[in-house]
Amino acid sequence: MDPQPPLVKSTQDLLSLTEVFAVEDDGSHKFSYSTFAIRNRDYYVWFGQAPIRKKDLSSKDFMESLKFVPDRYLYLISFDTMVVSSNGVGLLALF
Repeated sequence: MDPQPPLVKSTQDLLSLTEVFAVEDDGSHKFSYSTFAIRNRDYYVWFGQAPIRKKDLSSKDFMESLKFVPDRYLYLISFDTMVVSSNGVGLLALF
């Protein structure tokens, strides 16, 4: 059974909140949906999306849309042949 997400009382409780827009043929932008995520103290993560502008999302909208994200989708799986190296800017994983 998946853990339950923490209660979202306001947007301040979220880890991220983003609006996604589609580019129309005439170059204009049309709102598509909002995405959001929350993490609890144990670093479990939930993700949700709704076809509602972020300013109009309610606590109920967040809680009904959040889905648990298993660790396997968040963290790299290490392989025996994987080498992690720093290139001075960031990390590089070679397989």
